[in-house]
Amino acid sequence: MKEFDEAWSPTRRETIDQIETRIAEFFEILVKREETNIIVVSHGVWIEVCLNALCPAALDHGRRRVYNCDLFVGDCISSNGRFIRLQNVHHLR
Repeated sequence: MKEFDEAWSPTRRETIDQIETRIAEFFEILVKREETNIIVVSHGVWIEVCLNALCPAALDHGRRRVYNCDLFVGDCISSNGRFIRLQNVHHLR
């Protein structure tokens, strides 16, 4: 990890499409790991975009939001080192 985030800009925000691209790239890396239990920690916007894109039922198809300290658990399904889908995602209360 670099000391300074070269992608961050104080005058420009990522679009939803750009966040979805980062999410897809993340899952392609994640499914190549050997571990079977992994915790992902991120900002709420990233998690919300991720769930809306990959498992919309987890957020009631866009009717629920992700808030600070929300916890979600689910299964990341892959095959031959390729990400397939998220399933069984639910909010821990």
